[in-house]
Amino acid sequence: MNTFGTSPGGDESRGVGGGTRSTTALPAQLRTERSAPLAAAIRAWAHQPRALPESGLGKAIAYMLGLWPGLTRFLDDPRIPLDTNATERALRGTVIGRKNHYGSRSRRGTEVAALTTPGTVTLPHTLAT
Repeated sequence: MNTFGTSPGGDESRGVGGGTRSTTALPAQLRTERSAPLAAAIRAWAHQPRALPESGLGKAIAYMLGLWPGLTRFLDDPRIPLDTNATERALRGTVIGRKNHYGSRSRRGTEVAALTTPGTVTLPHTLAT
């Protein structure tokens, strides 16, 4: 379950008494009421001339506007989570394992790291020869 009570696997859940109710109705309503006006205000702010187009700020604003459909996709589909916490938690074990073996100065330590995290560990130059 996420913040809005939706389960990531489906659109409907069993309510009290065995009936079904849509679990996407509340997130859709909250996103329409709260998030959509904020997104509209940010977009209006970005379209006002604030910086020269070739400045750092101008490039950042242009980049954001270019990605706008993806940044606001969560407004149209309430199943899209507002954060990436679940994804980051899933990747954490791999990153910690890689960091634990990263500084290993032995061939065996590097091989163990390569087995636990394939494609992320290479032998240091001194051990590869």
